[in-house]
Parts: sequence; structure tokens; C-alpha cells
Amino acid sequence: MMIFHDPFDEPGFWGRDGDRTVERFLVLGAGGAGLCVQAVKKLNEEYIFPPGVSVVDTAGAGLSLLALLGAADQAVVIAAVQSGSKPGSIFMFNADEIDTLSKSSIILHDDALMDALKTARRRGTRPPVTIIGVQPGKDDPQDEAMSKKVRLCLTRVCNITIDLIIDAGLTPERRLSLAVR
Repeated sequence: MMIFHDPFDEPGFWGRDGDRTVERFLVLGAGGAGLCVQAVKKLNEEYIFPPGVSVVDTAGAGLSLLALLGAADQAVVIAAVQSGSKPGSIFMFNADEIDTLSKSSIILHDDALMDALKTARRRGTRPPVTIIGVQPGKDDPQDEAMSKKVRLCLTRVCNITIDLIIDAGLTPERRLSLAVR
């Protein structure tokens, strides 16, 4: 695992600041890459989220992303990033870094998401957003099966997401899974 930037190190960025309560937490799986869709599916299958937590696949959402972001107190975006790193590398950065990162080393694949994040920032309606980015394999087709290396990081991406939700003061419950033989 590789973390380009760890926003956990930023004081006051996470969780319940004295002046800020997180009641509406949004998880967006930026559509267009197998891992993002699978992460949203896995999270929804394995957890029961408390009221106020939404886990959404954004495929085809377009500018409705602005409304989703504007209604949240905090958000996490799971996205494919092009960084030139090894497939399955995981990056974590906050949305305020998009402009500098996209010019140098990391490019988000989802243009609608990029536009929505930038527009929400200009309007002052964007909550704190953490982006969990995964480098796809060069042979990973969009919206299809993931490479083995990328598929292996799926659980790690979901665990990071759950940790961020818990850090915000919201507690998802793990669903019981019954083995069927």
C-alpha cells in the first residue's frame, strides 16, 4: 500500500471538531472503474449504516453530484487515479489538493466528479472531502473485471472508508454473514 498524502496528520480535518458535528456522511464510488463500483457494493453488502450515512455509486450522476456534496457534512470519494504507480497502489488526499496533484502526479479518471468538486468549492458548498484513490492496472477495462492486484486492495479500501466513517463519530454495524453449504 502506498499513501501519497495522509490527511489523518492534519489537525482539525477529521472527526468531530468542537464546532462541527458530522451528521451526514457521504461515500461516493466514482463510477467508471471496477474497483469503485465493487467497493460501494461491498460496503453496502457488509455493513448496516446509521442514519445520515449514504454510500452511493456515482456512475452517470453528472452534476447531481453537486447536490449530494452540498447536503453532506463530510465525504469520502473512492476513485481510480492515474499516477504512474504500480496497479493496486492506494493514495489518500483531500479534495483541496486536486489542482496541484492533477498537474503533477495524480489524475482522477472521473471528469464529472472533478468538475463537481471544483464547482462545489467555488460555491462554498463542498464539505471536507477525502479521496481514496487506487491505481488501476493498465489492462483494467473500465466497468469490467479488475486485475488481480487491484482486486486484492478492495478490502483495504473498504476498511479505510469504514475507519473514516467511525472517526467522524458514526458507527456502522457489520452484517452477519451465514455460510451456505
